[in-house]
Amino acid sequence: MSFFSTLRRSSFLIQRFQTSSSQFSSSPPSLPNTNPRPPQYRKWVSALVVGSALAFVCYFSKTNSSFDSAFLNNILRKSSLPEGSNNNLLFGDSYRSKVFFNYEKRIRLHSPPEKVFEYFASYRTPEGEVLMKPADLMRAVVPVFPPSESNLVRDGSLEGERSPGHLFCPPSEFFLLFDVNGDGLISFREYLFLVTLLSIPESNFSAVFKMFDMDNDGEIDKEEFKRVVASMRSHSKHGIHRMYEQQTDASVENGRMVEYLFGKDGKGRLKHDKFVKFIRDLHDEILRLEFVHYDFKFQKTILAKDFAHSIVASADVNHLSKLLERVDELNNDPQFNSVRITFEEFKNFAELRKKLVPLSLALFSFAKVNGLLTRDDFQRAASSVRHVSPIASCFIKVVIGT
Repeated sequence: MSFFSTLRRSSFLIQRFQTSSSQFSSSPPSLPNTNPRPPQYRKWVSALVVGSALAFVCYFSKTNSSFDSAFLNNILRKSSLPEGSNNNLLFGDSYRSKVFFNYEKRIRLHSPPEKVFEYFASYRTPEGEVLMKPADLMRAVVPVFPPSESNLVRDGSLEGERSPGHLFCPPSEFFLLFDVNGDGLISFREYLFLVTLLSIPESNFSAVFKMFDMDNDGEIDKEEFKRVVASMRSHSKHGIHRMYEQQTDASVENGRMVEYLFGKDGKGRLKHDKFVKFIRDLHDEILRLEFVHYDFKFQKTILAKDFAHSIVASADVNHLSKLLERVDELNNDPQFNSVRITFEEFKNFAELRKKLVPLSLALFSFAKVNGLLTRDDFQRAASSVRHVSPIASCFIKVVIGT
């Protein structure tokens, strides 16, 4: 970062110093002051301290280009991740995690792909190449909160910050299928390719796939497949920028996933059903990684609070604060704070979220004359669309405030 970013930080400290000074000078003394200092003397002392600090900052920022990334990051590193609970912080971990969550959600929505990749990737080779683990990919595409049973307050990090901490996840058997060298890592080009696939609903992909199946035999070759991916990318809600299209094409031609789909020589033909299954398995693996992310203590269940976070994480930022307040209220409810959700319940509810249109129709059918819904109504509506356990459906009713 530049001298101006350093100066902005210093300005914040100066404001804090001036505020404290003004509060001190305006507060009435508790004892008679037999030797009062003149106000101008205090101003001179304040100016001397602040001026010395500014001179120190200016000197080092001009003489050492790594001043920001080394010295200031060590001083201000508490804005990154804590190693544990710290009662000396101005804001608690709960508040800070919400702030970081909003920040990271905006990164996913508005930042170019390489910035998202760099922020969430947790592995760097000795040569300096940044790579993702499968869990990093999940956190890059799925808005998640840090697990409630951990001390973390955020999931990614910027250059120069301390590591966010280690969220251990077991190896992904799905990604190992096309991991030729067995390192379990995902390159930036593969990340672009996977994000493209994850952004397209299965029904839309089937329609595009069949358009390029010219002989209508349910199979396509690698060149046809490249056109399918290009078509999907152009309609991707993630909006992959044109400047990255060449990199994505290169990953299609040379990537490990294409070797898995078309064979080592790339001359195989891909059947429609196989690739639809590939997409479905990819979505299922991301869902599993999300569950494992919240299962911090490897109990094969997650806390009700984490389940609630998973539900509200996809909400619009404008409504997020109110929903998170409901989650906090729920966490204090004895009826739910000891409840744990299994992966089967987690997965069933995820399937229900994919069917919001039929669910809304079912809810409308079950609605009372005055427009209110009981929890039993919600349970029946959810069960008519997708089997959802009473715990999960009752729980979401509390979360959405009905």
